Amino acid sequence: MTSVVRAHNARAGIDIILPTHNRSHLLARALASVETARVHSGAEVHLIVVANACRDRTAQTVEDFRAHFGGQLTLLVREEPGKSDALNAGIAAGTHPIVGMFDDDEQLYDDWICVALSEMKDPPVDFIGGPYVGSWQLPKPDWYSGNYPAVVGDVGLSTPEHQFTPNGHAMLMGGNAVIRRSLLNDVGGYRSDLGPVGTDHMTGEDRDMFNRLIDAGALGRFLPQLKIRHHVPAERISKSYFRQWCLRDGKAHALLDSLKPEQVPRLFGLPRYRVGSVISAFVALLRHMIAGSPAERFDAELSLWHTAGFVRGAWSIRRGAARNQRTR
Repeated sequence: MTSVVRAHNARAGIDIILPTHNRSHLLARALASVETARVHSGAEVHLIVVANACRDRTAQTVEDFRAHFGGQLTLLVREEPGKSDALNAGIAAGTHPIVGMFDDDEQLYDDWICVALSEMKDPPVDFIGGPYVGSWQLPKPDWYSGNYPAVVGDVGLSTPEHQFTPNGHAMLMGGNAVIRRSLLNDVGGYRSDLGPVGTDHMTGEDRDMFNRLIDAGALGRFLPQLKIRHHVPAERISKSYFRQWCLRDGKAHALLDSLKPEQVPRLFGLPRYRVGSVISAFVALLRHMIAGSPAERFDAELSLWHTAGFVRGAWSIRRGAARNQRTR
């Protein structure tokens, strides 16, 4: 094994895309994790940091690390806000056949690059993902059940290795993803109308990309050993953050449903099971208010927030379509 900074005269390699928005204090830790990661001899690693409408010390933080990467560190500046735009710019700037992605509030485990390149040597494998190991700034509260792990990015640690499937519970998460460049060229980039934009933490860009990868017939695998460490700040460990996240995620699911409608029975234009889930959540909320735990009560409430977001998003899409129809 050699250090990443000594591995730039490579035959095989990976472009690692790291989008960032005004989090230079966390970015330094992310950069350090790439710098110290182990790399097989002869493998090239090119780190592409995309500063997405940054107004902090991001550029200086990258400059502080430049000498450690032997010419294999690139900074792109994008004034257009939006993580999806940043990812697309980073992908376009790379040249290696393998593209890896992680976020500025994450750190690679020491063997992440080795695992990624070793697995992608197998031609049938088109993309891989792995778990997020949460690094909590505060203790987990009693109202947190673990049933909404994506809210805080503490996901999949106990999930065994498996193949991604269209109807499975797991999907490829963009904060810990490795995809063949040729496949990205085929399916296109991330949707700019989905994903975080500045302080608006919209979701859905990962689900949309995953759907397109699966629809293209790509073979993907979840690898427990492809781990990243994810910072869980105090401000996310609050009920208000969980509620707003579920509301936004529900809206994103409505947009995804408009792009690729679920083949299920519908009521008032909505998937019928979502109407049933509202009734079930209300019943569960009432039951757990009497005899349930704080976590059970909050889970029932979050189900309602998610459905409310879906309904709001679906009606907004429907109104927009009606306005467009009238103006034609």
